Amino acid sequence: MSVINTASTNLNRAERRKLQTYEALKQATRELLLEVGYQALTIQAITDRADFGYGTFYLHFESKDDIVWTVVEEILETESAIVNEQMLNLPFPRREFVSWQIFFGNVRKQAESFIALYGSNGSAYLHQKMVDYLAKSHFRNLRDGVYSFGIDDAPPIDFMAQFAAGAMMRLSLWWLESDNTYTPEDMAGMIFTMYYRTAPPTK
Repeated sequence: MSVINTASTNLNRAERRKLQTYEALKQATRELLLEVGYQALTIQAITDRADFGYGTFYLHFESKDDIVWTVVEEILETESAIVNEQMLNLPFPRREFVSWQIFFGNVRKQAESFIALYGSNGSAYLHQKMVDYLAKSHFRNLRDGVYSFGIDDAPPIDFMAQFAAGAMMRLSLWWLESDNTYTPEDMAGMIFTMYYRTAPPTK
């Protein structure tokens, strides 16, 4: 993927034009994902919506999945920052339990797109990107004390981050793709019990 310094205020005209094209392609992708979904999304549709030539796309992104992940990751980062800010006002371990409730609630709300992107008929590239993102997010949050495992002799946080990422991705897909009646609260409660060996907190 092309790397553009979007924070710089000292861009020349060519760099500004490049940034504007980059952002227009992303915006077109966001709109089309909502309108037609991942499976029907094409590079031609993206460039048509953004009003650029087809070849322009490859000056900024390597593939359809590359631009889709760029868009998805930005959304995830924004949502994660909001959730973490809200969670800091809650005590351990309710903070951890509520964060899982929010996670599974969001997965349920976005079930159709979640399956399309990461499910058995989705993209292996996007699936791996999501697992990697969850692992990095867990590592960062454990390292920075946003969330806690609650015991002094817990495994190393890189191990816990990888374990949590794999578990949450697999559980989410199993939950959405199988015939069950579990609610987001049920899913959060069960994963909380698996981690902490106790019933989830009520307050």
